[in-house]
Amino acid sequence: MATNVLCIVERAGAALDDGAWELLGAGRTLADGGRVGAVLLGEGVGGLAHERAGGFDDVWVFDDARLADWDGLAYGRAVAAVVEREKPDLILAAHTNLGI
Repeated sequence: MATNVLCIVERAGAALDDGAWELLGAGRTLADGGRVGAVLLGEGVGGLAHERAGGFDDVWVFDDARLADWDGLAYGRAVAAVVEREKPDLILAAHTNLGI
């Protein structure tokens, strides 16, 4: 049975954090033929997502100055909007210093 997986990915400077690729690999394994999507939040991440998020089936970008610094409430609202609309079977996030 295919599973749709949503990965919450982070950036490290001008690239996606290495954890994004670990999440992609785990997501592909767990999806078992389903879709693997990524949510990327922050300021100035729009181009980054489209240039460097290859491998994910779908990418949802929240590029906003209010997301420049970690804000659990703002990040949570953005991710919740994607979860509500897409209804993934599984959500993956890396355990990092960012706080996600």
